[in-house]
Amino acid sequence: MNSLTLVDLFVEDQAHEEFLKAMLGRIADEEQRKIRIRVRSARGGHGRALEELSLYQKGVLKGPIPDDNARSYLHRYRRELQEMERCAKGD
Repeated sequence: MNSLTLVDLFVEDQAHEEFLKAMLGRIADEEQRKIRIRVRSARGGHGRALEELSLYQKGVLKGPIPDDNARSYLHRYRRELQEMERCAKGD
């Protein structure tokens, strides 16, 4: 089996959380991967989940970069996040 993959999961409610955790677990088993799922959203509906996601994204952008693989991923993530923000503003 490969090394542990950390999955941060953002969901709106417990039903979504339970469904996605089960689905991710099944996919991980099929791909012979070890995963650790961290639920990072807050209860309180769609708006609250989006607020938490925004805070998480800002933390990722400011956080430490552990290795070259993560550097490459984070660089792509930052570009994609900037593009999403630009599109959301209607630019």
